[in-house]
Amino acid sequence: MKKTIIRILFIVIVLSQPSISATPFKRLNINTFQSIQLWKLSQLYGCARYFAPNSHIDNLDWYGFIENNVRDLLLTTSESQADSLLLNRFSVLIPNLRFVDKVNIQNQVAVAPFYIKATTLNTGFQKSPTTSRLIKIEYNQLQIPQYYHIQLSPGLFAVYSIITDSVQNETNALLQLKKDSKYKWEKHFYISPYYRLANAIITGAYIQHFYAYFEEDRLSENWEDEMKKYFCQVALCSSYPEYLNASYKHYAHVNDGHLFVMNGYSKPEAVFGKYQPIYYPQIVLGAAEDECIYVKNCPPNCEIKKGDKILAINGRKVKELIDEKKLYVSAATEAARIGKVLDMFLFQSFKKDSVISLKVQRKDLEQLDYSIYINKGDNHLSENEAFISSVKEGIWKINPCMENGVNYKEFSMYIEQFNKAKGLIIDLRGYPNPCILPILSHFIDSTAMVGRILTPTFYAPDHKYVDYQITENSIWGVHPSTEPYQRNWEYEKPVSIKINTPVYFLTNRNAISFGETVLELIKNHRIGIIIGESTSGTNGDAIILKSPSMGYIFTGYKFLNHNGSLHHGIGVIPDVECQQKLSDIQNGEDTFVKKACELILKNEQPIPASTGQ
Repeated sequence: MKKTIIRILFIVIVLSQPSISATPFKRLNINTFQSIQLWKLSQLYGCARYFAPNSHIDNLDWYGFIENNVRDLLLTTSESQADSLLLNRFSVLIPNLRFVDKVNIQNQVAVAPFYIKATTLNTGFQKSPTTSRLIKIEYNQLQIPQYYHIQLSPGLFAVYSIITDSVQNETNALLQLKKDSKYKWEKHFYISPYYRLANAIITGAYIQHFYAYFEEDRLSENWEDEMKKYFCQVALCSSYPEYLNASYKHYAHVNDGHLFVMNGYSKPEAVFGKYQPIYYPQIVLGAAEDECIYVKNCPPNCEIKKGDKILAINGRKVKELIDEKKLYVSAATEAARIGKVLDMFLFQSFKKDSVISLKVQRKDLEQLDYSIYINKGDNHLSENEAFISSVKEGIWKINPCMENGVNYKEFSMYIEQFNKAKGLIIDLRGYPNPCILPILSHFIDSTAMVGRILTPTFYAPDHKYVDYQITENSIWGVHPSTEPYQRNWEYEKPVSIKINTPVYFLTNRNAISFGETVLELIKNHRIGIIIGESTSGTNGDAIILKSPSMGYIFTGYKFLNHNGSLHHGIGVIPDVECQQKLSDIQNGEDTFVKKACELILKNEQPIPASTGQ
């Protein structure tokens, strides 16, 4: 999306503080009974914080409140004891809360006027990923039942009114609860299993109630079981890396290419916890046909060479390792999942200067063995490629997905040459610079609008009663360069010249979010021919949740194609399918560029398919 965090896959925050290995983690065994009680707590927390019609609880110290309840719940020995504790605590927060063994209520649609909690999402790096506010509904503009119920366990339901006739005063009981819940942050707070369990409950609720494709991914079928497993895992962690890996694995059940658990994020004030950095070798991997793994980029003086096929890592077949690491990766498609493994997880290490052995195949030579160091704070390497280049006589290539050196001004200086060319290739195998928008303006005769960006407002838990709207901020696109400039559409003013040269767009599994928005626009409006692989199938504005010990990114807004079809898990399907060939890489060629040149020189212009075809 236009406002989505740029370069999601490279947002891992690596903190340079010393290792925390000397700080012992406190471990806790969670039995089945306790995991059930923690699940009840997590359900009640989500309902109370975001959907209870009580404006006075918004400034409650939720970490303190949840951790106190975790500690007390784990001391209970019976269902009745645990239920009594939870009902007592949450009755202070939720008006008219009661526990029943079966749902038997007259649940009529509420008659306006009434007050209800409306929760909206904040995109990007906001202080809070959500905004909850009590709003007054006049007339019958919101048809919603007066009561809501959630199942806490077999034979136990929580029932409460999600609306109120009037704004209530803050009670003395709530004031006291706020005092009792004030969280006392201590150094290395995350070594506490009670903090880790509280954090699991708080972050898990965001996904359960606000992840855009929770229902599409059918997560409601197993979310309870996965959360119970996660409780047991985080309570037993013996180190920060183990804690991080447990979180990776848990959230991998969410099929969201945006979703990533970041190593460390926003520490509470005056708390000096030290998170352990993550290291990588200075080698970038890629996937060729049949998921053959090869060296995509490496330093010039490295013994490993571009095009080397990776056969084994530390004596294990690379396919075995990928299958293992996939369990730690969230992605919307299998290809995108493998791409994230190659980017971040195959060589990830918590120990600097650790050494790994590689077995590679170099062209037709015998198998070679090398040792490489894992010693870099990230795995990024410059591609040493020009933003604009001539790939063959009369054929130009533009790469707006480069990290540096991308700007519309330089593009505009070549327009005259582009109009004399045989064909143009625009590389969208990644996350494009916003200058792609004025660039596209030169290839259209009428306004090209983006697909359907749906902004949600949530009125009840578990994605019930969600109001999806196409807001003013979601209505944008690209005007022809020859028309008057629309400054409110937030891209640089283009030169008033139409480019009539045939244009071909390259894409693959690395195209995500805003890149997919652009490609769907290209496909729907038939701006050019799309060549390559299907995109990642991940679109919709991303939300970031700042936990004190970790950061979490996930998709909050929905994106639908122009025709209303689902984009999630499918992506943009190219007009001409193409896979990278290892032999081309080894010969210094790019299979995608090679295919585009072939079509240009043959003057073949397949009719681009519209979205959904």
